[in-house]
Amino acid sequence: MKTVQPISGRRLGELARLLEERGIDNSDFQTYLVQQPNELVAYIKDLKAINPFESEKVGSEWSYDHWVIPDMDFQANCLREIIPGFAPKYWRPTAIGYDPGTYDGIALIPTVLSLGLLWSIYKPHGEGYGQVVEKLAKLLEEKKNIKNGLRGQLGPKNIRLHKEVVDVLLPLEEDALRSGCNCLVLPLSFGKKYAGYSSRNCRKEALKRDELPFNSTQGSCLLMSMSDRLSEEWHLTADWPGDCYDRHDYAERWKCMTYHYFEKGQIHFHASGDNVPNGRCGPVVGFPLIPPAGLQSAYRI
Repeated sequence: MKTVQPISGRRLGELARLLEERGIDNSDFQTYLVQQPNELVAYIKDLKAINPFESEKVGSEWSYDHWVIPDMDFQANCLREIIPGFAPKYWRPTAIGYDPGTYDGIALIPTVLSLGLLWSIYKPHGEGYGQVVEKLAKLLEEKKNIKNGLRGQLGPKNIRLHKEVVDVLLPLEEDALRSGCNCLVLPLSFGKKYAGYSSRNCRKEALKRDELPFNSTQGSCLLMSMSDRLSEEWHLTADWPGDCYDRHDYAERWKCMTYHYFEKGQIHFHASGDNVPNGRCGPVVGFPLIPPAGLQSAYRI
């Protein structure tokens, strides 16, 4: 009798999302699952290589050519000053295997895990994620005079990390924690690479290339060291494709909503479809690094 290997829960969830994007409903999925379970595992890999949203892009209308990311020491000092009780711990890369023309600098980003531990927030990558965002927004309001336009409206039914992003981000953060680090060191593109892309197009393309779509917590931490860049009017707006927002508090709709960007003096969460490309927005992505040989990796995909 042929032995059928079980499919992990993570792969089942990933496959269900991929099939749903391509119009295969739950009954069809159950049929495949019962009759061809082994083939489904291989099918996941094939589907991940396909981006069904690649046509969702327009030309870029705005840019930000003169802006640069401050050095890591400056970023670390800002994080230390603005987040009470947080002492940045990170490794300093000596060389980066990326063409400097593809990114805008190196970001020092506290992990969602470390912020959740600091503030005793349950499930910071899940139901507690909105609390992490709101905590950071409150600190920005107190220390940088940047207002949160949706104070009190960042509950679990409003804002969430995309599951496929968590599948990449969480292992990176867990490795960092085991290595004694509470921050990720990430070269990033401040929107230039994916300017004019819809959020879901960028998210698919970035994950396919082993890049990390940035989320609102990471964007809020960047605001602490370069608030002028992110809140400047008439410059390419930062879009965070790693999470999604629904201002109407409809639990069943949050997967369809995205856009978290900044306006002059105020954090602005915009409930727009993540299938809508915008030439004035640029989704932000990071490029996870592989540390030198002999150093336990905190940033491996």
